[in-house]
Amino acid sequence: MVRSLSAALVAVLVAAGHAAAADEPFPNRPITMVNPFPPVNDAQLWCSPPGVASPHIKSGKVRALAVTGATRHAYFPDVPTLKELGYDVEYYLWIGLFAPKATPPAILKTLREAVRQAVDDPAFKSAMEKIQVPVTYKDGDEFRAFGDTDAARRAEAIKRIGKVETK
Repeated sequence: MVRSLSAALVAVLVAAGHAAAADEPFPNRPITMVNPFPPVNDAQLWCSPPGVASPHIKSGKVRALAVTGATRHAYFPDVPTLKELGYDVEYYLWIGLFAPKATPPAILKTLREAVRQAVDDPAFKSAMEKIQVPVTYKDGDEFRAFGDTDAARRAEAIKRIGKVETK
């Protein structure tokens, strides 16, 4: 049973035909998703942020099989992407700052400048490096385009597994 894999990634993998949905048998699928730390130690996949996975990988308790982004991860350059392995899957864990639609432009400008300044701060960069989290700042239209693309990819995955209700 899937316990540590995000529901969105499960949907993407299922939609791409590389896994069966949680709580179903996993016959003839290239990727099996199970609890990463079962009593019999037979896990095949655990999806985690790099800072959480890194100590387990370095200790040898877990072997990194692939990363879910379009490119290899800077902290794990020898680990291929799922796409490199032949799986048409791209998945990201990301954080964004949103404001209500009617927020005045002057306030949006102040927020954007404050966030950009925080992201560029050497102390922030150092803190993110310590937990192996690469930071990519996307502002305005660039962030909107990224979010729209990611939302469309997830929506398509969910449609393909039949979990969308139409009104």
